[in-house]
Amino acid sequence: MYSYWIDGEPAPQGSKNGFIKNGRVVMVESSKKVKPWREAVALATQEYRASKWPNAEQWTLTTPVEIALVFHLPRPKSVMRRWPAVKPDLDKLIRSTFDGLTTGGLYTDDALVIAVSASKQYATDRIGCQVIASEVQDV
Repeated sequence: MYSYWIDGEPAPQGSKNGFIKNGRVVMVESSKKVKPWREAVALATQEYRASKWPNAEQWTLTTPVEIALVFHLPRPKSVMRRWPAVKPDLDKLIRSTFDGLTTGGLYTDDALVIAVSASKQYATDRIGCQVIASEVQDV
């Protein structure tokens, strides 16, 4: 089992905006927060791998994996409820995080994820995401 923390504000990967530049179609994320979040995920993943394995660049999961994600979101001052039953959507938070986990080398492709458990809550101290990944043995 692999467990580590990602610091930063989780950002949802939503739709993309397209425009034409020099005769080519260019697609850009609609949210400017997505890129920094994916970079934070990738960096935290790389640092975790390096702390656990001397040859971290060679270690990447290639077998089925189960992932648990707990997103700790900032509480807006205007919100008094206990649970963040508002945007960002959980599925979009998962999507951006999975891309960062792939870039960071946790696994070779997020198609390897066979089960996911995810939740979001308001942060009490740290903003970010707890990642727990478990390899699933094929018998």
